[in-house]
Amino acid sequence: MYILDGKYYLLKTEGKKLQGNPGIQDVVKQYVYNSALKSFIDNFKIGEIANVFLIPKLESDTSDNPKYADVPYWSMQKNTFNELPTLQVIKLNPNSVWESYLKNQQINPEIWDSIKTTPTKNYLYHNESDNSFSFIQDYQKHILVGFLRQDYFNAIKDQKEFYFYFYATNLEQNFRFPLHPYIDFCKEFIGYTFEKNQFIRGELELLPCDRCRIDEVEKLQLEELLKPIHKKNTSNAATYYVLKVKNVTISDKPYDGISNFNELTMLINKNGLNQVLYKYSPKVIDI
Repeated sequence: MYILDGKYYLLKTEGKKLQGNPGIQDVVKQYVYNSALKSFIDNFKIGEIANVFLIPKLESDTSDNPKYADVPYWSMQKNTFNELPTLQVIKLNPNSVWESYLKNQQINPEIWDSIKTTPTKNYLYHNESDNSFSFIQDYQKHILVGFLRQDYFNAIKDQKEFYFYFYATNLEQNFRFPLHPYIDFCKEFIGYTFEKNQFIRGELELLPCDRCRIDEVEKLQLEELLKPIHKKNTSNAATYYVLKVKNVTISDKPYDGISNFNELTMLINKNGLNQVLYKYSPKVIDI
């Protein structure tokens, strides 16, 4: 399987100096795309994978062949993405790409020869039925951290369970907000408000496969879910992600061993995947 992302960067090198290269956000997002496909890759038993940036080739580069380079990001791969395949950069002649598109033809087959695929068995892919991801779960605990509006916090703080919701798609731009790829491995929840002096904690509802249950609903469906305890919803999203939080408790500390919001923020920032998420989208911390 090829994960291909077209970019408009004009990559240039002068000695050891690199210019016009993809930035850290682009690199992190590309790893997120790879990680988000982990279940699909396993379910369809895909044996080889490549993750690639496609960028224009400068006019000064007269070669017809695609140009190849690796984008190693060792710290991100080793610590956050558990050694997902290294990103690649392929430089293509824009004129050839446009001509192939207009003629409804495949682009130069040499491109596929230039892309290096690697066996998926070498990396972080798993199967829900064989517990092959258990070594990661044993190694660290993933906890979901989410922002709650104060009025909603006040409405649910005396409840034993509630629905945590956040944007899935934007109403005006039809934009889908990215999800942290490890959200389905979270079993606990920490909620906070702008005040950041009280926290709501609980257990996430799980699927039979022991993964976090995440549903996507439209605005009217969400309002029906919230109606028993909270009728007001002024958000302008088209659809929402919804998770059920059970066995709710209120605390002046985010979690055992986390004394305050500043310490919680440090853990959020430590997980590199959180950097590419929307400001109010839930984050994942590792304990």
